[in-house]
Amino acid sequence: MRFKPDIKSMFIAKKMFYSDEILDLANVKQWILQELWTYDFAGCISRKTFTYIIDHEYIVPQGTKLNGETMMDASNFYCQAADMATYEMLIKKLKEYQ
Repeated sequence: MRFKPDIKSMFIAKKMFYSDEILDLANVKQWILQELWTYDFAGCISRKTFTYIIDHEYIVPQGTKLNGETMMDASNFYCQAADMATYEMLIKKLKEYQ
């Protein structure tokens, strides 16, 4: 899942991310809930595929720009969305386990 807006960017923009300030939970909650939140289901992978990704070190290193614009703040395992199974496949597989 990819969510917008990006919560980390929101906190950085408000200078709240690296602050030692004690924040009022009610104010933070109100500020977060006033945003229009959207999501995108990029896809899903199986445990077997994830193991393959780990074993073959499909990693985007820290400091790399993802899609030419998003700076990676930590190294992450990576699978292209086009290689993932669809939402429909996820639902089908979940129903098989019921």
